[in-house]
Amino acid sequence: MGATSTDMSRRPTIGSTARACHVILRPFELACSVIVLGLLSRAIYLINQADIGQDSRILYAEVLAVISTLFSLLFVLPFLYAYLVAPVDVILFIMWMVAFGLLAARTGTNVCNSWWYWNYWGWAWGRWYIDGVPNPAWSFYNAPGCASYRVVLAFSFMVSIAYLLSAILGAIITSRYWKKDRPVSTHRTATRNISAPMATNPPVMAQSGGPHRPAETSVGTAVDVERA
Repeated sequence: MGATSTDMSRRPTIGSTARACHVILRPFELACSVIVLGLLSRAIYLINQADIGQDSRILYAEVLAVISTLFSLLFVLPFLYAYLVAPVDVILFIMWMVAFGLLAARTGTNVCNSWWYWNYWGWAWGRWYIDGVPNPAWSFYNAPGCASYRVVLAFSFMVSIAYLLSAILGAIITSRYWKKDRPVSTHRTATRNISAPMATNPPVMAQSGGPHRPAETSVGTAVDVERA
């Protein structure tokens, strides 16, 4: 038999606050992933043009951005299934934090004034292999590609935090789902009072010409009676 009206009323519903948080977090995660994907794709293209070899950390962040973009598109709508993927949100949070840490470790606190930036990212992004090394008087803030690299670092960190918040939200909704979406009884099980007598045999109707036989009863102790 299908679910009864009581069972349907016990199914969890997603509140307006949870939906509002979801429709903010998922598009934000999508936007961050697309921005990082676009900037890293441009960097990889320029690095190939410069023929200086690909950095494995950039490739890792690029692949992660692709996965994150597809995941955000798939679960962007605030339906129940989009909240049940909280474990995946946790994994993406960890992976994005790793990506941010790996990229930030390349430059350290100097960022665009570091050796790696001037000899790798900036060398390819600024096409210094063609135009020559820029004027040393330039500030590292206005060096070619500096702003793009900083954007990659910033959005890598922000998208990781967004996935952490999505994981927390999904865990809350999932816990409510498992607590509420449980039927009290099924069509095969009936709940009865423990103090009520429990019939062991059905009453036997008196037959013509024979004595009347009363139904036998005994006190039951089971709460749930399994019916055939």
